[in-house]
Amino acid sequence: MAKQVLRCAVRWGWIAKSPFDGLKPGSQANPARSFYVDHSTIMDVLDACPSVGWKVVVGLCRFAGLRCPSEVGSVTWGDVNWEKGRLTVRSQKTEHHGAEHAVRVVPISADLRLILDDAWSVAGEGATLVAPQAANPTSNLRTTMEKVIVRAGHQPWARLFQNLRASCETDWVEQYPAHVVAKWLGHSPKVAAQHYLMSRDHHFEDVVGGAGGPVRPESKREKGNVKSNAVPTRNPTPQVSAGVCGVSHQTTEPAVATRVTAGSSGIEPVVKTGEWRGQDSTLGGGDPLKCR
Repeated sequence: MAKQVLRCAVRWGWIAKSPFDGLKPGSQANPARSFYVDHSTIMDVLDACPSVGWKVVVGLCRFAGLRCPSEVGSVTWGDVNWEKGRLTVRSQKTEHHGAEHAVRVVPISADLRLILDDAWSVAGEGATLVAPQAANPTSNLRTTMEKVIVRAGHQPWARLFQNLRASCETDWVEQYPAHVVAKWLGHSPKVAAQHYLMSRDHHFEDVVGGAGGPVRPESKREKGNVKSNAVPTRNPTPQVSAGVCGVSHQTTEPAVATRVTAGSSGIEPVVKTGEWRGQDSTLGGGDPLKCR
């Protein structure tokens, strides 16, 4: 931080040179605090949540990779494009980098859609925010989350919400290009590699077991034995799945059903009415049964 302050002082002409130039900063990455939250564990946590609202908070972090509470608390029902399966996310953390960093579009997985469906069914008339718990500045999200995890029969992990986001990105990178996933998560592939992506045990086990490995070359003895008809083959053990519902990766364009545009400072909220969401023009229109 001192380097940043004095670098600004040099740029503004206040000082000729920073005394911190040449000082190597410490690494901000801490792999020891990384924890992969697998699908089975997060389902236990969701079952232990005290309300649908809390399920939305957990689901948006684990299945959409949103930052909590800043991004989770700002999602409105108008940001949910049910028909195309897209969620518009506004990021307060990265908006200062420019308009393209202020708004991004995230695919809605099957697991997240079920949670959002439940939340919509219990949302009151006039509801705007999808996860009001995260938007309440007086809410102690960390303390409640720890209690939920213990109630689910698990030990609370470090960086409760960030590791949910990191687990989501780790799953997606196993299925889709890293640069595409990084855009969904709102950072660069370099940042993802340094702070989010985690190695999985099943990758190590696959290599040991021979899954996906190179063809074993013939030995000199095999080559010299004209009577041998053995042909080296690949180990047929299938690749272990990441355990995440498949979603289309062609979702990086802005969602057409939302009212948020990149760089826009004015946001017209969409509130819940008594109509079905498929019939509400503010939510994309169309047959309510088709969006399911």
